[in-house]
Amino acid sequence: MVSTYNATENSEIEKPKLKEAVVANTLRLGYNPLINSTNGTITTKTTIVAIIGKPPVLLMAGNHLYTGNTYQGSYSKIMDHTREIPGASIKPSLLYSKTYKVVATQFWFAKNHATAGWVGAGTKTTSRQTLPELLNKKVVV
Repeated sequence: MVSTYNATENSEIEKPKLKEAVVANTLRLGYNPLINSTNGTITTKTTIVAIIGKPPVLLMAGNHLYTGNTYQGSYSKIMDHTREIPGASIKPSLLYSKTYKVVATQFWFAKNHATAGWVGAGTKTTSRQTLPELLNKKVVV
């Protein structure tokens, strides 16, 4: 913020009063797909890492798992896990996940998305996608 003011030779300088900084409402999320070769599964996870400002009144979040036969080919959604979390439940360290049992050698990637809404402040949306990885049916890269 830049402000200007005038002063006469014999008067005190009256500095403008600055407003306190406004903290934007922010919800930090962590996405983490876990590959487990011991039990042959992929688990998609979403965690609330931090809340800055006011917590949202609603959070819609989803984890999706896709598979395909070639790296740059077409992929099919094989797991869809979307949750609606009310404001009273939205707290740091909240974690939700879903696990999928791998049965074939294919390329895999995860997509995650979230939309949070605040009263009087609108909504914010985020999404993330991992790079495809080739996993065999034993879930080894």
